[in-house]
Amino acid sequence: MKVKINDIVEAQGALNALGNMKLPNPAAYRMAKNLNLFNSQMKALEDRRMNTLNAMVQDGTAKLNADKTSFDFDPPEGKESFNAAMNEYKQTEVDLQLMRFTLEDMGQTPIEPLILAALDKFGIIAESLPPLNS
Repeated sequence: MKVKINDIVEAQGALNALGNMKLPNPAAYRMAKNLNLFNSQMKALEDRRMNTLNAMVQDGTAKLNADKTSFDFDPPEGKESFNAAMNEYKQTEVDLQLMRFTLEDMGQTPIEPLILAALDKFGIIAESLPPLNS
């Protein structure tokens, strides 16, 4: 399934909440596989962010501040350039082999509607599925 990186970023809260829930084994397995895929995309985003900042440090448009917790941009338009580069990257579509599951797989686990909305955006909730061993 094709997913925009920005959609993964926006769903992080719901995905983290779901990742901390106790689920029946089939749903837990499928969700763990999905979380690994989502986390790899978040790592790629962080790598891109740091590479972009390091390139800007090399060309003199950014520098690590004195307390080494953030970057300062000179000229100030450098921050706009950085934000534009990151926003462009977040619009990238990636093809993820997400595992689908049903609400029945989730058992009687109560789930907040916001979490279900996040999952629905990725199309991983199915009406029915074949068993895992088929």
